[in-house]
Amino acid sequence: MTDRQPARSTPLLPQCDWFTHSLAVLPASVAGWLHDMRSTTAKFKQRSRCLQIECCFEGRVASRDLGAEALVLPRSVDVVWLREVLMIADGMPWLYGRTLIPQPLLEHAELGLTTLGTTPLGERLFNLPVPPQRSDIEVAVVTPPLVLVTRVAAPPRQPWWARRSRLMLPQGSLFVTDLFLPACPIYQETHE
Repeated sequence: MTDRQPARSTPLLPQCDWFTHSLAVLPASVAGWLHDMRSTTAKFKQRSRCLQIECCFEGRVASRDLGAEALVLPRSVDVVWLREVLMIADGMPWLYGRTLIPQPLLEHAELGLTTLGTTPLGERLFNLPVPPQRSDIEVAVVTPPLVLVTRVAAPPRQPWWARRSRLMLPQGSLFVTDLFLPACPIYQETHE
């Protein structure tokens, strides 16, 4: 992880078409990963010896600067805390994560959502006394931009799978997007 973060977010996830896929139309192992309601962090920890977070960007962003992504937020939300990370398992990047945390949720200091640093979001949220409920899972097939392929030093493979969902807490909801990178077991377990 570098000591300096960019002053502005540079989204590594391209615009894509999101769908609510039936489990029946996805390969079984892919569906199992994309529609898993539990913590992705916990799943990664079960399958690796060392899980690390590299923070690409973390900070306040005006919702109007999010483009089409802002449509998932309530209209009353003007500012979000944006967190972009790479989850690295055993030295290999497995996931690019992008989280939008609406300003009203940040007012709950007990959640510590602006002080995660290298702590995985899932580790913090799914260990709360009342863990989040995941809903509205959408999936997409992503053609990764060259900047992301270069950043994770991965050969291009098609398709790259992504999912996005809302994590609902008693204090409010946040929005999480996961892009599964080529080294992730989701691809090794696919039998297509």
